[in-house]
Amino acid sequence: MTRWGHVAIAVLGGIAAALHVGKVPPAIPLLRSELGMDLVAAGWLMGLVSALGAACGFVIGRFTDYLTHRRSMILGLALLIAGSLIGAATLSELLLFASRVLESVGLIMVSVAAPGLIASSIDPRDTGLALALWGVWMPVGVAVMMMFSPFLLPGFGWQGSW
Repeated sequence: MTRWGHVAIAVLGGIAAALHVGKVPPAIPLLRSELGMDLVAAGWLMGLVSALGAACGFVIGRFTDYLTHRRSMILGLALLIAGSLIGAATLSELLLFASRVLESVGLIMVSVAAPGLIASSIDPRDTGLALALWGVWMPVGVAVMMMFSPFLLPGFGWQGSW
């Protein structure tokens, strides 16, 4: 019997993780003016998730398997929260990059753990539907953050979207 609640938690956790991908591009003008960040640094801040995934994805994936999917989801989401809070509280470019590393590790953990959590929670006949639902995590999360950023940024600054 498929545990759709587990599937929903995994998908919502993925969407929450993807929000962190979509928060950087709209905030670049504010980051440049407030922190003096140049376009190259802003590009690295955006691409850090991808770069870390390419460089460390295998190691993080193995660690995720070691922890179990449930614990990895929890730890990944906790790293995302910690990275966001640290980043929002800083005015240092270096500390912002360090906080982004935490977020990146958390996002990779969530994106690796969630499909395993889904697979262990479904009846084989529901595999297609469950994994199709998982497939929306990144586009929905990024799109939501991109849509809400124009409303968040003027009132709360880039720290508000962090």
